[in-house]
Amino acid sequence: MKFKKLSALLACAMLLMVPVQGNVTAVDETTAPNAASSEEAQSVARAAGLISTYTLSCSAGTKKVYITASTRGTGQMAKIGFKFIKIDRSTDRVNWTYETTAGDKIAKDTDYHSLSKYGVNVTGGYYYRVTMYHYAKEDKLISPDEQSVFNTSNIIWVPAS
Repeated sequence: MKFKKLSALLACAMLLMVPVQGNVTAVDETTAPNAASSEEAQSVARAAGLISTYTLSCSAGTKKVYITASTRGTGQMAKIGFKFIKIDRSTDRVNWTYETTAGDKIAKDTDYHSLSKYGVNVTGGYYYRVTMYHYAKEDKLISPDEQSVFNTSNIIWVPAS
């Protein structure tokens, strides 16, 4: 009987010693350099929490926005990639209007996911930018941590024809 009580006490003590991890959402409001006259801006790599680096840029085609992005985790993740990919347009590079989405792009059981010139059809004749959340979810059974980091691309001009 003493061993059962002692075992239960030790089990409870061990549970209290395990660090508790919560879900974290980090927001990075710094944007990549604007490049209104350039078709493609340099990607800017940043780091935060589960995500070791992330980049986002876009380039222009005829009535297309090409998205180039990457998300690298600190290790293998259950899920990693991009969520809520949104393309906005503007006439003045200040006031933005939603145009379309590209859907979520998520990979499983890896430490890295990227898009290379992923094309999205747009109206054209406007300035465009891409916004998204870089996303990672740990590959753990008990209380997996997950993280989303907001990012905004450079600004590009997309010709109407």
